[in-house]
Amino acid sequence: GVSSHELENARETLEGEGLNGSKCLEEEKVIRLQKIVRRVSSREDIDEDEVWDARECLRQAHMEAGNYFLWDTSNGFEKAVAHFESARLLVEQQKELHRQLASRPDSNVFEPEMVQRNLFYIEGQASVNIGIALFEWARREKRKGKKSVSAAITHFKTAR
Repeated sequence: GVSSHELENARETLEGEGLNGSKCLEEEKVIRLQKIVRRVSSREDIDEDEVWDARECLRQAHMEAGNYFLWDTSNGFEKAVAHFESARLLVEQQKELHRQLASRPDSNVFEPEMVQRNLFYIEGQASVNIGIALFEWARREKRKGKKSVSAAITHFKTAR
């Protein structure tokens, strides 16, 4: 028969490998989506809806990758902050594109105020996640005597 102890150990090993694999897959997803955003943004005849959708997919991928790295206590905090910051910058680009689209006389932007509110909300999510990552990173480094928590607190105070 099959040893239940060996089976359980094998499953735990696979789950552990899956976690590390997920992080690699998340970063690969970000790289693929960055290429897509560059491609749709550099076309001769730019489709704003396609650019919007590509950026939104990339923003979501950055947030997912940041969340994976946020809980990697060995060295994930710096990568988490970088991914959350990239997501925040993408929201800024989306806000500018939304302003441009909504200001056109032939605009067909549905409920522009609601879209603007949602953009502020997802920008806030990215900023809060940056602050959380900085706070957790500082707490870990403080235990080692390297950093203070002031960088995270400063980020929370300056978040829009």
